[in-house]
Amino acid sequence: MMGFGRTLGCLLALVTAAAAQAAGCKPIRGDEKWPSEELWSSLNETVGGRLIATIPVGSICHSGGPHDGHYDAVGCAALQYTWNFAQAHFPFPGEVSWPFAQGCDPYPPIEKPCELGKYVSYSINVTGADDVVAGIKFAKANNIRLVIKNTGHDYLGKSTGKGGLALWTHSLKSTKVIEDYESEYYNGPALKLGAGVQGWEAYTTASDHGYMVVGGTCPTVGIAGGYTMGGGHSTLSSLYGLGADNVLEWEVATAEGEHLIATPTENRDLYWALSGGGGGTYGVVLSMTTRLHKDGPVGGAHLQFDDSEIGQDAYWEAIGAFQSLLPPILAQDTSLLYSVYNDSFSIFSLTAAGKSTTEVIALLQPIFDELDKRGVPFAFQARESPRFLDHFVGDFGPLPYGIFSAGQVTSSRLIPRTVVEDPEANAAVTQALRDGTASGDFFFACQALDVSGNVSVAANAVLPAWREAVSHCIVVGLWDFDAPRAKMDAMADVLTDTISPQLEEATPGSGTYLNEANFRQQDFQEHFYGANYERLLEIKEKYDPESLFYAVTAVGSEMAMSRQTLQGAERRIWELPNPPECSLVMPDGSARLAESAEEIVESLNHFAKQHGYAVVRHHANTPIADPNNPGKFINTRYTIRCDRGGHQRVSRGQGLRSVASRKTGCLWRGTAKASAKDNYKWSWKLSSEPHERVHNHPPSFDPSAHPSHRRWSSQQKEMVADLTKLNTRPREILKRLQQVYPQSVFTIQDVYNERARIRRGDKGCTTPPQLPVMPASDAATPVPNDKPQASAYNSRSAIEKSSTLHESESAAIRPRKRSISEDDASFSKVSDLSKKKTRPRTDDVSSDYILGTTFARGGFGMVCEATHRSMDNSEKIYACKRLLLAKINITKINQEVALIRKSRHHHVVSVIDAFADNEWYNIILEPRAECNLADYLQAMEQRFFDFRNWQDLQWEDFETKASRLLRWMYCLASTVQHIHGLCIRHRDIKPDNILIHRENILFTDFGTSFYCEENTRYATTNTPGTAKYLPVEAADCQRFGRSGDIFSLGCVFFEISEALLNPLLVVKLPCCKGNYYSTLVGRPDFWNAVHQARGHPRNKRRRWKHLEFSECFPTMVLQLSEKMLNVEPTCRPTAKEVVNSLTRVLEEAHSPTPPCCTPLYGVLDA
Repeated sequence: MMGFGRTLGCLLALVTAAAAQAAGCKPIRGDEKWPSEELWSSLNETVGGRLIATIPVGSICHSGGPHDGHYDAVGCAALQYTWNFAQAHFPFPGEVSWPFAQGCDPYPPIEKPCELGKYVSYSINVTGADDVVAGIKFAKANNIRLVIKNTGHDYLGKSTGKGGLALWTHSLKSTKVIEDYESEYYNGPALKLGAGVQGWEAYTTASDHGYMVVGGTCPTVGIAGGYTMGGGHSTLSSLYGLGADNVLEWEVATAEGEHLIATPTENRDLYWALSGGGGGTYGVVLSMTTRLHKDGPVGGAHLQFDDSEIGQDAYWEAIGAFQSLLPPILAQDTSLLYSVYNDSFSIFSLTAAGKSTTEVIALLQPIFDELDKRGVPFAFQARESPRFLDHFVGDFGPLPYGIFSAGQVTSSRLIPRTVVEDPEANAAVTQALRDGTASGDFFFACQALDVSGNVSVAANAVLPAWREAVSHCIVVGLWDFDAPRAKMDAMADVLTDTISPQLEEATPGSGTYLNEANFRQQDFQEHFYGANYERLLEIKEKYDPESLFYAVTAVGSEMAMSRQTLQGAERRIWELPNPPECSLVMPDGSARLAESAEEIVESLNHFAKQHGYAVVRHHANTPIADPNNPGKFINTRYTIRCDRGGHQRVSRGQGLRSVASRKTGCLWRGTAKASAKDNYKWSWKLSSEPHERVHNHPPSFDPSAHPSHRRWSSQQKEMVADLTKLNTRPREILKRLQQVYPQSVFTIQDVYNERARIRRGDKGCTTPPQLPVMPASDAATPVPNDKPQASAYNSRSAIEKSSTLHESESAAIRPRKRSISEDDASFSKVSDLSKKKTRPRTDDVSSDYILGTTFARGGFGMVCEATHRSMDNSEKIYACKRLLLAKINITKINQEVALIRKSRHHHVVSVIDAFADNEWYNIILEPRAECNLADYLQAMEQRFFDFRNWQDLQWEDFETKASRLLRWMYCLASTVQHIHGLCIRHRDIKPDNILIHRENILFTDFGTSFYCEENTRYATTNTPGTAKYLPVEAADCQRFGRSGDIFSLGCVFFEISEALLNPLLVVKLPCCKGNYYSTLVGRPDFWNAVHQARGHPRNKRRRWKHLEFSECFPTMVLQLSEKMLNVEPTCRPTAKEVVNSLTRVLEEAHSPTPPCCTPLYGVLDA
């Protein structure tokens, strides 16, 4: 394992790819381009003498170096006493609380020179927007790294940067209580805070006026800084939401020097991003206005138990039981903080606003009963405070500094509610806690809270995983300042390589709080920001187009071009050595020409791995005739490029296995070539273009960051298979792999994936990847499929079965030419480049189409916009589904196209064209939809504004939304009835495969469909549907038919109901986020919760404008969903029965049956 000291994360000077080529690295003191003293003096005059040169506070404990002469033995002793607490750092502009980023500490030896190290060189003590603008202009003019710093509470190094200029906002201390804040989105008391106001100051001001304000548990954290911008959890969060949920407006200075106010109605994209999308990257916040809440009595409690009398197993079982009891407790507007050590457990703070001591005891009675049942002795204390400030001081005081230490090795994870409610999943999380604390070096500090309620002022960029979380757990390793640095490096390695991966594995689909995280987190975009990242990146580019602001793991940080390690050694990545050219370097140091391109790639990766990079084989040239094998063709040229080449793909968070890519647009490349003069042996050469000889990203911390370095050999696969059959644990398998193959860089996740692949094969759940070959029509010749066909599917009977499909339903494919459907009048002629002019193209696709924006990506290809220009120069926009020929079976694609055409219906997408080119199979579909149903429901639940050209969903009344959704449900059911009547089973019905175009709703993606008339399964992919929406019988590896589609449609119906009703309910409907719906069926508590939600007195007090309609909706639709989700396939209704039921629902809602659902030709009753 690479040592932590050599793999610390980067504090990168942020420049975009284009700018970096021109500007290079950010200069530091001593560089030729470092600003002169005259320039710094001029800046000091501009900001009124408030430019501060950084002198490390720890310099009073050292002699020698640039800060010699500051030594003070008495002052040093006092500083050592407080160094591990925030008060030693936040009053000073250059200091930060995180030991990894500290440049000069107060510990021996005295003779060690005190260097700036990672600290900024200068800071501007900001007093207003003019100071910020001056700092921005100076940084741009001199290419200086610019840093935004408030109090320096920072676990990731965002608040500092070697050679940087800091905008220190700590002096912005103004507070103003607004008794009657008025706006379209909130009316009531509010508090305006300067960016430098700390938690204790905000709490005191609010309390003095009879209010509470949402803030952190550490009283020295600045509320209007990174705390709220990252989300901000609070002891009041179960009642009033996260800090970001309470923001009314931001006052911001942008990178362009603009002074803006961002609210839910003004600059609302910036408001959205700042409220939960992370700090330090969009602009400089000068002030924030947040909601105030009426103060009053607060109930509190403490509880402790340990393993001294019950032993380790019983102790950890009690912790698991405690976790399972949390959801109903938290649902009562209660939050609690607890710590988990390897031998003791403590609830060290419980906050129950408005509850008395008696009510708190009753609230925790289930925990008391469970501990008593298990024979676990415990201590408990309850109290009631007259106001929130008194309660806070009792648990976290004294003010102003509080109780928390600053020196930590840290990571964190959000624990989903569904995990603790599932005994098996809960046991996995408990085991992760047990394993993580076993050494005694780490403990877990967790906050249990429920922020699933719709309490936010407006839509915001808070990580969606917060809404599903029952607990936020921080892994804490306390920093030992007396121990050798190597010990702390080793602890950080354990945290990154062992504890965090196990916790992530136990909480699939969840996320990490970006303010309390590990700065070495891989795929931070997915873990910290989730589905919001793509939109956040767009907003970053809008308000900071030159990428002036940079912070580690902040939005846009992956585009940084230069590197400064936290140890202070600057390294310019384009100065790294490039691989030797022309020949293949052998282990003994000799060289020879390679026998294949694969040998070239393997040799290059062996070299690249040593320097933190990896390469992949990319484009090939046109094959030539093989001189040694007549009738065969060979490639003689390949492009070899960096595996970070290409545009980054950000996960939308809607697939079970969807993650963000690590692409950075790196242009590094070379060419592998086989020439006749060398008897077609292979050599390679680096590109002659200077910009293609350098990387635009830093080396990876670990070779395992590159899939190219983690490919399994056949021997390694056999080893894993043998150990799996012996029921060897994954971590033991990984350990043995590392012993046998010490150069391997496999991760624990690789082992889990390989074990799962092996077990799927043993169980027989997978469907053979090959399908019957569909014969081509006489009109065109299919593209050859080079993939071998399974013998069971190459039989004559299979071919005869497939040939029974009507010739007009097959999608004939001609390379680089189009197949024309008989009813497509607008495309009656094949394009001829010699007869008409077309616009220039950059993609290898038919010249009839011009590709535009890519709006979806997957493992097999992408979906993008395609514009067609006809001969009269009129244009029409379609969607183009592009599939990589190298990854698909083209026969299956032909069959998918045939099924879509066979399913011709108003609510099924239409195939306009289908053709293959050198690299892609392209399916042109109509219409080009605005969004899918999953996006629409998310927008409706999270209150997005101006969502993809839709009107503002927040301001639509309930009846309008309900009427539209009921109509769409009817349309979906009638379409399923139609395709079942044609003997087609969709097998992958889910919101992501249902498109919305204007007011129409359409099925798409028939890639796993089944044509039951010929008993033939047509599948583009080998996976029968999406796991979450699969019926119970599929989860048990049984075949499923039409009733399986009904089950999946029932899942969709319930999600529609949940999205419509949950924002109106105090007691929420149960949901299935990241889990299988099949785990919910047959559970009476699942459906009882629906009726409890409707009958809850707090729901009844809601003033719904159309109460009678909202009462009708859940009663009938949810009852129908319950029938469709029946555990027994034979007990589910048919599609026709679903349509009839929805007809009655529409009649009772006084809504007409949609006339659009009549099929365009005959349909059988299904």
